[in-house]
Amino acid sequence: MHEFLHTEKWSLSDLVRIAVSKDQPTGWRGALMLYNWLLEHPEDRDKIPLPELLKGLSKKPDGHQRELLKVLSLMTLTEEEEGQLFDLCMGIWEKTSFQPSLRYYAIRIIAQIISRHPELKKELNYLIEERYLESLSPGIRKSILKMLSSTTA
Repeated sequence: MHEFLHTEKWSLSDLVRIAVSKDQPTGWRGALMLYNWLLEHPEDRDKIPLPELLKGLSKKPDGHQRELLKVLSLMTLTEEEEGQLFDLCMGIWEKTSFQPSLRYYAIRIIAQIISRHPELKKELNYLIEERYLESLSPGIRKSILKMLSSTTA
């Protein structure tokens, strides 16, 4: 995979295709590489097909979903795409059997969206019910509660 980026014959669409692939661990690595690429090349963010990423998010292993959420967190979304991402992240957050790191990135995105849409703040009490927090480590729990409290400020 590392060699892939160091060849001259690849395109961003190739990397996106790999990032949403069901093949493991190639898909997970592709998503990680796409995230790192977009951090270094923010000018390429508007070239990413967001519907493909949103569609590719579900039915992936936890670590792969986490990396795709990280990619999506860098993007400028339309209101419709943001709504889709919010719903996907709510589903991830509510599934307490998912890895805490995946749930952490989901709630981060939820908090970002809520900060832009104050009418969603009523969702916060629901999101911090004990049933959603009990499977988290004390450190992650504290970080999430702090993040959400700053969202309401």
